Amino acid sequence: MTMRAAVLRQIGRVPEALTIEADEYLFNTHRILVRCADLGESLTFYRLHAGNAFQVADGNKQALRRKQKVLESLAKSVTASLEEQKVEEGITRIVVESIETKPN
Repeated sequence: MTMRAAVLRQIGRVPEALTIEADEYLFNTHRILVRCADLGESLTFYRLHAGNAFQVADGNKQALRRKQKVLESLAKSVTASLEEQKVEEGITRIVVESIETKPN
């Protein structure tokens, strides 16, 4: 993910509650503020491992609760950031719905 420094200054600090998913916060606020394109193909992949904080394959209830708490914080943080940037409510809703329905 590449972003201009001026846009990052416009976005501001990543909320501290986003101990995971900080990249998702930046992506979702950035793509609304500037004209950008999503590539049709992946250029890299995340490595999944036993300590992965987002992908919970073993059903660990504590890890799933932590993930849900972070996703709730992400949805609230993205909503607040886009409202602050005066983004149309319908657009904000579409972006936030994709976070709220994120699969495992």
